[in-house]
Amino acid sequence: MKKAIGYCRVSTEEQKDNTSLTVQKEKIEAFAKCQDIEIVAMFQDVSSGNNANRKGYKAMLKFIEENDIDYLIVAKLDRSHRHLKNLLEFNDFLQEKGIDFTSVAELVNTSTSHGRLLFQMMGSFAEFEHAQTKERTTSGRKSKLRNISKKQSAGGRIPLGYNKKYNIVQKERDIVANLYKWYLQYGSLAKVKKQADLVGYTGKNNKGLSRQAIHIIITNRFYLGEYHYDGNKERHGKIVEEHHSPIVSKNMFGRVQKALKRNSKQNRKPQQGITGKKNN
Repeated sequence: MKKAIGYCRVSTEEQKDNTSLTVQKEKIEAFAKCQDIEIVAMFQDVSSGNNANRKGYKAMLKFIEENDIDYLIVAKLDRSHRHLKNLLEFNDFLQEKGIDFTSVAELVNTSTSHGRLLFQMMGSFAEFEHAQTKERTTSGRKSKLRNISKKQSAGGRIPLGYNKKYNIVQKERDIVANLYKWYLQYGSLAKVKKQADLVGYTGKNNKGLSRQAIHIIITNRFYLGEYHYDGNKERHGKIVEEHHSPIVSKNMFGRVQKALKRNSKQNRKPQQGITGKKNN
């Protein structure tokens, strides 16, 4: 009896469709049974298919290196890779190992020349479908961004101090306000962090605040009540003033920015002191 391994993958978005890991596994097992093929191992991931940095995928590659199998079976061609280049490179790897790639949905089997041609064609369609989905998502964000108003969002994380409805969370608000106050008092991110650790301040992840996190907070204009969308994906920035209630005043924010700039310049100045040749 021929031996095979199965591979299943879902992403967060795809879990909303009828492509759950359980459904994929059932399809693979049913196909193998009909073809009188034994499934010796099943691997799975909850991850994007845009790269190969997946736990289950890596475990599958290791299993292939260490075991003698005849087939790799997936429920749908794009479960292994989204991009055609990666898909073709993966198939080349399987061919070198003497393993045929089989997709249940597209009835693709690379053990035949017809199957290999169909494999490349379906891989192209899978990449095209992914690109279309990405374009639709981007278009939706652009449309929402154009019509955005108070307490609406085009995406992104909610900063410390606010909830999902952009209302102030008092406990977090106090943390933010004190970080601004402490920086004016101490003039050092390291000293502010030390004070924050001393009183047990944490971020939304319930972990202590790093110096980088503190710097992001005390330079974020969101705390002035402004909503900034940077436009990295859409190439279209957006600023909405008075989008939500501010936590810090413009005066406080401006003083902190001046202090940051002043301290940064001082830190870049060459140290004045006695110089000389090192003793041998």
